[in-house]
Amino acid sequence: FRLFVAGGESPDGSRFEPRAADAVGLVAFALVPQTVCPLTLNHSVVLRVADAQEPRTGQDTGTNVGDAIAEGVIRLDRGGGDRRKVLVVLSDGEHNVSKEGDRNPLTPRQAAQLAANLGVKVYTIDAGGTPPADAPAESLEQRAAGKAALKAVADVTGGRSFAATSGAELLAAYREIGTLEKVAAESFSYRRYFDHTPWAAGLAAALLTLAHLLDRTRWRVLP
Repeated sequence: FRLFVAGGESPDGSRFEPRAADAVGLVAFALVPQTVCPLTLNHSVVLRVADAQEPRTGQDTGTNVGDAIAEGVIRLDRGGGDRRKVLVVLSDGEHNVSKEGDRNPLTPRQAAQLAANLGVKVYTIDAGGTPPADAPAESLEQRAAGKAALKAVADVTGGRSFAATSGAELLAAYREIGTLEKVAAESFSYRRYFDHTPWAAGLAAALLTLAHLLDRTRWRVLP
């Protein structure tokens, strides 16, 4: 994430270009998603906030992918203006939050439809891996469902889905997203102009006066 935002040389020797013109925000999620850093061009702030994140424990444990996507989409819609809006979802598990009381969390597919309606493209990175072959059938089914859900989110919004079970694969995913979302940034050039009108007018007046004076001497133009 740091390389994707700030740029620099990656461990494999490749280089990420900084995204200085992009406003970047950060949503952390477990059971409840939270915007820990709103959209900003001050990327050093985003990275400091990312470094300070800790795993959620206690009653906040869980993986609420649906509401996390919705939280990011709302932030992009409210703060992104007319700029191109992109959301990157990195998760190590499947959406496992169900309805509790009056609160009904969005499913990943519902959140993806919300993103698509608002013109937000979503890229998903599944870092959950694959359970061992001798894992319980329920675990295998849940993991397969998680992968399918993240892929569906990307497909619905026009993004792409990636699987990353190693640092190299995670770098490759971010590199590919960076390439797909490379947008030329506007820059401004300035030119300094000098107004020489007074000098030109003065010179013209002087020449005109000289012409009148010469016209009264032998240098005047003969008929």
